[in-house]
Amino acid sequence: MSWFRFLVLSALVVVLGGCATATPTPVAAPVKRALYYYVGAKELDLRQDPNPQSDVTATVTLNERVEKTDQSSEGWFKVVTADGRSGWASEKYFKLDEVTDFYVNRWGRRLRTTPNVKAQAVTKLRLNDQVKLLDPHPQQGWVRVQVQRDQSQGWLELRDLSLDRVVVRRTIRRAAPAGSTKGEAETEAASKALEEEAPAEPSTFAPAPAQAAPPSTGPKATPTGRKVRPEMFEPF
Repeated sequence: MSWFRFLVLSALVVVLGGCATATPTPVAAPVKRALYYYVGAKELDLRQDPNPQSDVTATVTLNERVEKTDQSSEGWFKVVTADGRSGWASEKYFKLDEVTDFYVNRWGRRLRTTPNVKAQAVTKLRLNDQVKLLDPHPQQGWVRVQVQRDQSQGWLELRDLSLDRVVVRRTIRRAAPAGSTKGEAETEAASKALEEEAPAEPSTFAPAPAQAAPPSTGPKATPTGRKVRPEMFEPF
């Protein structure tokens, strides 16, 4: 009998222990992670307020790393640089990764051996040549790049690069007719272009009928052939 009571008491202890409320373990609050971005423009002005008319507080350069501290409903980020400069700018100028792919935006730019306009030229670049930055951070307006076309490397001014390809629009000019001046040729070409673009429609109006000439008020001829003025026939 004692063994039976012992087993019953043991079972009750197990059941009551399982029903007891366990003390909850405190959960640590999530740590707010800082969001870092890279400047995706050659130069970017940071402003005091999130609007383009606000005063400029600082200027950041290409691929400079910044921390986002606030965001507006209009799509502006408030950022702070590593040295403490801060301000607002549109979110479209901030990238998650460093920007390294560019296009040459001018004809005849020369790749240099050192960041100096008087340095030896490595090669002559073409418009829309694609280049890759070997160092993402400019040095006094110069960047070290590699040309994708021939794999040549050298220094190029940052102002000669664009993020997008340059669209070239060609204008077709007609030859001037023999004996005409340049101004007359341009006028004639413009007139022909207008005629081709919007040809004139035939007129739907009929010409007005010819009207009889009003009676002459000049001198009248007499049977003798002598011209007499009208006032000579008026009564006194």
